[in-house]
Amino acid sequence: MGTNMRNGKLFGFVGVGIISLGIMISVLFYEGRTGERYSFLNHFVSELGEQPWSRASGVFNAGLLLGSIFVLLLMISLWPVFNGWFGKLIVVGGIFTSVSGGLVGIFPMNNLEPHIDVAITFFYAGLVVTILFSIYVFTGLNRNFPRWVAVPGVFSFVCLFVLDGSDYSSRWVV
Repeated sequence: MGTNMRNGKLFGFVGVGIISLGIMISVLFYEGRTGERYSFLNHFVSELGEQPWSRASGVFNAGLLLGSIFVLLLMISLWPVFNGWFGKLIVVGGIFTSVSGGLVGIFPMNNLEPHIDVAITFFYAGLVVTILFSIYVFTGLNRNFPRWVAVPGVFSFVCLFVLDGSDYSSRWVV
């Protein structure tokens, strides 16, 4: 395994770790509009970055931005590992997704209109990249990855399919 790939793995773990830590810390300090604690079942993740409800909103938003930079470095390090135009498309999509994820931290829910744009871009781009990656691996176009890693893409597709019928706009009314 080359140095580039080892660094890429490190970048990925650090990036996801920073994002996860930012989420966990923000959950601890969240107090909603009616004094409720944060619940992944009843709140959008983005609400963790909204002031004044999330007292640790700065931690959440900085975690997204910094973590996304590390994920971006991971994606760049994967360029030589992904073969052909389809593989390169996945890497470019991953770079785009990383940038849009960082922008969610720059445009928190306090700035609602651009926040919705970057958040939707992040989630849909991430879903598309995950599905393309799953196809890429499952079909054997790249033998650097075991085929079982295609499973998260199927799970992501099912989750979006189930949730896509929801009227998200009603949640944004204050």
